Amino acid sequence: MELISSASKNGLLASSFSAKNVSDIIFNDYDVLILTSSWDGRSTTLTKSKIDRVSNVILMLFDDKDDNGIRDKNDEFLIKYAESISDKQYVINGLSTDVDCIWKKLFNYLILISNQYSRALKILYDFSCSPPYYSLTLLSTCFKYGIASVIDYFYNECTYPEKSDSLSLEEVAFTAGRWEAKNIEHMTGKVNPGSKNRFTVSIGFEGSKTLMILNEFEPDKVNVIIPCPGYSDQYVDRVRSANFELFKSFGVRDANEILSNAGDPVELWCKLSEKFKYEEEWNEYFLCAGSKPHSLGLALASLTLDFPSLIYSLPQKHNFINVQPTSNCWLYTVNNIIVPTITNV
Repeated sequence: MELISSASKNGLLASSFSAKNVSDIIFNDYDVLILTSSWDGRSTTLTKSKIDRVSNVILMLFDDKDDNGIRDKNDEFLIKYAESISDKQYVINGLSTDVDCIWKKLFNYLILISNQYSRALKILYDFSCSPPYYSLTLLSTCFKYGIASVIDYFYNECTYPEKSDSLSLEEVAFTAGRWEAKNIEHMTGKVNPGSKNRFTVSIGFEGSKTLMILNEFEPDKVNVIIPCPGYSDQYVDRVRSANFELFKSFGVRDANEILSNAGDPVELWCKLSEKFKYEEEWNEYFLCAGSKPHSLGLALASLTLDFPSLIYSLPQKHNFINVQPTSNCWLYTVNNIIVPTITNV
């Protein structure tokens, strides 16, 4: 695997590694592995890695199912895999969009496991198919309370359905219904009621829903994060096209654009850290509406800058989309250099 970028800021050290195949990734030893089943084929990619043993595996087996039985097959496959590499398995059920309930279950399991150790945990999270809310809240909560000293994130790229006349206003509708703005715990930032609101949003294929969220806040200024380079030659153009109305509504120009590799959260973290300094004139908001790696980059920036509020776009439902995994994979390592003592969690 190849080191793409690395940075250290305010007690966090993070690196992005890229590999042509999951078998090329060198994983560390972990106390906890978190897996998410999905109808998306990427949910089983990690089973082809060189991971031999993990003490604890947490399986997120959401109640959301597809009509083709793909989820049921992947559930069974991941359960058997977890049993083959670990002594202890913990299963989480519930709707993927019931984030408060699911996060509570995940957090309780992490505390249960943490109590078995005299040190902070080392966690590997496969977030290729996991709603970003959980991966981002995991980061903020585990580092705040010293539950983990290391959180590594695995991500598998994919190809998306080609654009056709049968598609709706959305390029690829991963979700159904309106989005709800959901704050990420421990990253609520500094808000002054008398200041203007500035939003920096990572954009993806669901532009009309992103625009709806922004319209609710009526921001005074909007910056957009462009996934450039993207995962394919057409990726950037498709994202721009899907967000045409957003650009038009908020007068987004070149000066409001932040170009960052779609698969590299550390690069985005560095660019945001350089761009933003605390200004009483502005309330800063970061909105996750694009790629999962960009959501992680926004979280790293929000966590270390301290003043931006991080918002997750919570859908009413996740849709079945026929995406195809590619061989390209990433490993993002995040180390909490200064791990606080767990007091009253």
